[in-house]
Amino acid sequence: MAQRSRSFTEYVKHHLDNQLWNALEEYLSNLDSSALQLRLRSISNVGEFELYDTEIQFVNVSNLPGSNIAFDVVLDATLIVYDADRYHNDKSEAIHQWFVLKCEGDLSCNLNNMTINDIEIYYAKSKSSQPMSDSLVPIIHKGELEKTATDFLDKYFPEALSKPMYLDPTELTKRMNLNVKQAKIAKDLSVFGQIYFRDTQATVYDAKSDSDINIPVKRGTIIVDPEVAFQRNLGAFNNTIVHECVHWELHKKAFDLERLFNENASQIKCKVVGGVEGAGNEATKWMEWQANALAPRIQMPLEMFKRQASATIKKYRDKLGIFELCELMPFVIEELAQFFMVSKTAAKIRMIDAGYEEAMGSFIYIDGHYVKPHAFKKGSIKPNQTYSIPAKDAAILCLTNKKLRNAEKYIYIDSHFVLDHPKYIEKNADGKTQMTDYARYHIDECCLAFQLTIKDKIDEHYHTECFLNRDKSSPLNFEIVFTGENEELDDEQRKQLLHDTVMEEAKVLDSLSNNYTQAWKQVLKWRGISQAELARRTSISEKTIGNIINATTIGSINNIVLMCLAAHLPWDISEYMIKHSGTQLLLTNEDHVLYRFALKHMNAKSIEEVQEFLRDQGAKTL
Repeated sequence: MAQRSRSFTEYVKHHLDNQLWNALEEYLSNLDSSALQLRLRSISNVGEFELYDTEIQFVNVSNLPGSNIAFDVVLDATLIVYDADRYHNDKSEAIHQWFVLKCEGDLSCNLNNMTINDIEIYYAKSKSSQPMSDSLVPIIHKGELEKTATDFLDKYFPEALSKPMYLDPTELTKRMNLNVKQAKIAKDLSVFGQIYFRDTQATVYDAKSDSDINIPVKRGTIIVDPEVAFQRNLGAFNNTIVHECVHWELHKKAFDLERLFNENASQIKCKVVGGVEGAGNEATKWMEWQANALAPRIQMPLEMFKRQASATIKKYRDKLGIFELCELMPFVIEELAQFFMVSKTAAKIRMIDAGYEEAMGSFIYIDGHYVKPHAFKKGSIKPNQTYSIPAKDAAILCLTNKKLRNAEKYIYIDSHFVLDHPKYIEKNADGKTQMTDYARYHIDECCLAFQLTIKDKIDEHYHTECFLNRDKSSPLNFEIVFTGENEELDDEQRKQLLHDTVMEEAKVLDSLSNNYTQAWKQVLKWRGISQAELARRTSISEKTIGNIINATTIGSINNIVLMCLAAHLPWDISEYMIKHSGTQLLLTNEDHVLYRFALKHMNAKSIEEVQEFLRDQGAKTL
C-alpha cells in the first residue's frame, strides 16, 4: 500500500495543540464578549465565558525564507457562556466560534521556537503570495512555472536571463552551496540521481563487489550516476543535476516535515521514469512534477530560448533554402539541444512551449523507425492525441474499433492513417508509397487522430506533456484509442473526395459477377492490369496466376491476399474475391490479422512495402 502523504495539520494537532489552547485561552480572557457577536438562544444578558474545547479545522501554510514557515491555524472553539446574573441563575449555553491563530516557526528546530503573532475571529481564508500544501510542498500551478523558473534564475544565475547561454550545472551547484558526487546508485540504472538533506550514509552500488555499499555524505550532496550520460545523453546528465537543485530549493520543507515523522529520512531518490523511489503518495508526485517541469525551464529560460530559436530558424532557412518550419525543425531542435546542452526531447518540448507547434511532428520514433517531420493546424488535436501510431496497435484497432473499421479509405503510411487520394499519397522514385509534401504539411486535413493514455504506473502530472514526444529512448508504453472526436470523416473537402472514390468502388463491386473467374477478369480490367503484370508484381508464375483465376488450383489464402494487394483492390472488393475463392482469413491467426490490416489500409502500397511491413511485425510474409 502506498504511503500516505505527511500532513502538517496532523503534526500541529498532535504536537502544538497545548500551545494553541493556552494562547487562545489568554486571548479570550482579555476579550470583551461584545466582540464575539454571539448568537445565543437562551441567554439574553451575556456575562462571563470560558473555553471548553477546541478542534483544528484546517491549517493554511505560507512559505518564508530559510527553513521558516508562516501558518494560520483555524480553530473551532466551544465556549461556555454564562448568564450575567450567574450568581442567582445557573443558566449557561455552549456555542461555537471559529478563530484563526497566525503563527510562525522554524522547521529546522522542530518548530520549538513557534510564535503566535495574532489571534482573530475567523471570517474568511486569507490569501498567501507563497502558499504551500498540507505536505509543505509549494503550490505552483502550471501557469506559474515560467515565473518560478525566472525567480530561481534571478536568485542563482541571473546572467541566463539577459542572453541565451548554456547553464553550467556544476556552477549552479557551487552557487547553491551544493556538492556533486558521481556514483552508480542502482545496478539496473533505475535511479539517475538523489539529493541528501542531512549528513548520513548513502547506499550506492559497487561494481567490483557486485553489491551495495555505504559511503558518508554531507547535507546538500547530490549523487548522480555517471552512466546517465552514456546510456542516455549529456543533456540527461545535466538535467538530473538541475532537477536535484530544484528539489533542494523547493522541497527542503517537505523533507523537514517528513523528518518530523521519520527521523531516519535523509534523501529524495529520483527514478529514471520520472518518479520518486520508495514513495507513492501525492506529495512526492507533486514534488517530482515540479522538478521535472522546472528543470528544463531553468536550463532554457523562455525569452532567451525564443531569441535563440528565432536566430537558429533564420540560420537554417538561409542555409538550406527551406521555408516550411516542419522541415527545418529537426535541424533547429538538434542545434538548440547542443547549444543549451539538453536532450533533443527537452529542446523539442521547449520549442512547443515557445509556440512552435510544428515541433510536435519532429523526432518521433515508432516501430524502431523515424517518422518523417509533419505539421498540423494549431489546436487540431488535444495534448494527449497523436496522428502517429505503431503498426500492431493499428492492426488491432482496425479489428476491434467499429469507427476505425469504417475508415477503409485511409491508407497506413509512415505510422499514419492517410486519406487515399492523389492529393495526399504518391510514389517516390523507388516506387514506394509515401505521403505528399502537402499531406505532411497539412496532416490534420488528411490523417486520423488517436487518443493516448499511459499504460505504465507512472504519474501523469509530468507525462501529459510528453504524449507527442516519444523519442527513441522513451520508457513509456501507450494505450491507443480511436474516438473519431475530431470528426475526420465529416470535413466537407474530405467528404467529397471520399464520396467520389466510394461511389466508383461501389459501382464496381455491384457489377461483379458471382462467377469467381469472371469477377477476377472484371477487376483486372478495371485496374488495367494483365495476368502477366499481376504475375510480375506477385512473383507468382503466370501459369499459377492463370490456374488461380480459372479456379483450377486456388492454393493458399496467401496467394489470394497477394493478388488482391498487387491489384491494389479496395477492401470491399478484396473481401468479395476472398469469399468467392473459398478461402478465409481467420481472426484467431495473428498473421491473418495483419494480412487483413494490409488489405484494408495498405492496398495502395507496393508488394515490397507490404512484405517489409509483415517482416517488421514478425508475421509470415506472403
